[in-house]
Amino acid sequence: MAESLDREFVDLIDTIGHRRSAILATAAQSVADDVRRDADYLDTAAAHSDNTSLQVLHLLPEITWSQSKLWRYQLAAAADRIAEDIRRWGAPVPPAAPPRR
Repeated sequence: MAESLDREFVDLIDTIGHRRSAILATAAQSVADDVRRDADYLDTAAAHSDNTSLQVLHLLPEITWSQSKLWRYQLAAAADRIAEDIRRWGAPVPPAAPPRR
């Protein structure tokens, strides 16, 4: 699998190591779960910095506070993908760039 990655990502994976990658994957999954929990709690309402019931969304830049529930779930899905990449590769590795025309 690692043969298909750029050398810089192989070096990153080697630097992070198995224990740290497990911690990173768990953290990314936790963020995803917390974002979904916040999205369900808020439904379509805007987030606010003083909302102590929120776990993550109130910590994001203010410009994101009025985003839709769909956007919030897309953010959680992105964190899920990061967690999965870490579990698969050992580090968050971006997808290969499409070939240039």
